[in-house]
Amino acid sequence: MNFIKYIDHVLPFIYEAFNNHSEYQICSAAVGVIGDLSCSLLDKLAPYCDQIMTRLFTCLANDKLHRSVKPQILSTFG
Repeated sequence: MNFIKYIDHVLPFIYEAFNNHSEYQICSAAVGVIGDLSCSLLDKLAPYCDQIMTRLFTCLANDKLHRSVKPQILSTFG
């Protein structure tokens, strides 16, 4: 898959969606996209994993994030 060449352009939008706690469906969709990207890109996503994981942990720690998103984040971890 050649999507990796677009990842630097896509990730800022995904990160912004992680911060959208007032519209939790957007955050939830972004978590799903990260899960899909990790399944399809496999080791090509490794250089971005530290930043992705940090942002997902930040979401988990946020009390304002809707509770329905947190299990999805945990399942993304594997």
